[in-house]
Amino acid sequence: MTYVLGIDIGACSTGAAIVRIGGGADAATLDLGSEAARAASALFLAEDGRVLAGDAAAAAGRGCPERLARGFKSRLGDSVPLAVGQTLVPPEELFAAMARWVVTTVEAREGAPAAAVALTHPRGWGGYRVSVARRALAETGLAHAFLLSEPEAAALHHSAGNPLDPGSIIAVCDLGGSVEATVLRRNVLGQNVLRQNKDTGADRDTAEFETLGFEAGGRADGGDLGAGLDDVVFRRVLEAVGGPVEALNMDDPKAVSALWQVRRDCTAAKEALSRDADASVKVVLPGLREHVPLTRTEFETRAEHLLREAAGVLGRALQSADVAVEDLAAVILTGGSARIPLAERILAEEAGAGVVVDADPASVTARGAALAAAAHLRAGVGTQAVVASVLTVHGTAARPHPHDLGLLAPGAPTVEAGGILYIPVPRPRTAAGAVASPSGA
Repeated sequence: MTYVLGIDIGACSTGAAIVRIGGGADAATLDLGSEAARAASALFLAEDGRVLAGDAAAAAGRGCPERLARGFKSRLGDSVPLAVGQTLVPPEELFAAMARWVVTTVEAREGAPAAAVALTHPRGWGGYRVSVARRALAETGLAHAFLLSEPEAAALHHSAGNPLDPGSIIAVCDLGGSVEATVLRRNVLGQNVLRQNKDTGADRDTAEFETLGFEAGGRADGGDLGAGLDDVVFRRVLEAVGGPVEALNMDDPKAVSALWQVRRDCTAAKEALSRDADASVKVVLPGLREHVPLTRTEFETRAEHLLREAAGVLGRALQSADVAVEDLAAVILTGGSARIPLAERILAEEAGAGVVVDADPASVTARGAALAAAAHLRAGVGTQAVVASVLTVHGTAARPHPHDLGLLAPGAPTVEAGGILYIPVPRPRTAAGAVASPSGA
């Protein structure tokens, strides 16, 4: 069956959704991760030339962090490449490789290429960064992928199930890795169906939404919200177990791997507390085996200051749009941290309007992108003829690039067990001013 694909490459994780043409209008979330629908936004360049993506990359990076690339989305548009192992890679190539892995993985499952592909990007990207992303995508065979901002995708998803009158104003607050708030107005339908946004360079359906205000926020220490909330649980666990952690030999790979697993379990406990009143973290370290209990009340007390900082971002976005809270038809919360009950309560205090939290807020943007791809296809702007099958397009669907990371090498990649994308060995290169790739579990 013909399908279209929506991709949301987040700072920390990547999600995807499809709409099956002729099979209903709903967008279905796809499983990319080994334990969850979203996979890690990560690429691992192995010594033998394989490029692992997603959760497989994150797992491989625990033992060899210098070969793990993470955080490349925030660096897109930076002229300084990332050092990944012995290879210097422009961040946009890593972003495009991540998109390419999703397309390849889904195509292998579906047995055919998507008829149209839509990718989201942060609302804060300007025209230059969008054009850089567009060029990198073209060089991997995704030249005609449709680009739209993350809040527009979320608004499209919301309006599909909750029709909005023309002129209605909504706010989208992303509580994912970063915190961003966007105020949008529903436009009159039927005008200028497709054009390119002159401010951002992104493709845009002007019959849908117009941005009135935007604000991005960050923690005082430069970290993101999701990691900060993980830290809340992790610090609580470290306080409970005390001395054994302080005595760990961090030069021992087994100790590092064990501590990484504890932090991963802290993230799982944080997510469990969104559903349950209590949870526990299993701590297995050299010389220590213990369960640390946690309650939602304790977690929310420790996390409240971070969530109130996030709510302040929405307030500033409304100010920049010159929109009063009583004029909002809805406040849509997206991102994994939107599941936290306290987040919804605090945002309701700030906005005073109906706060909408989807059952799966982390996938809202990907599902909105899939709906945008379906609308794009109905408008006659499909991508199948241009993108073709990324399992066989090498050297035909996109022009070679002097620093192509091996993505367009003569040998085609294959999708093997676990949905891992294997790509031929990249060419090592050096450049002045390279910086280390952000890495970590």
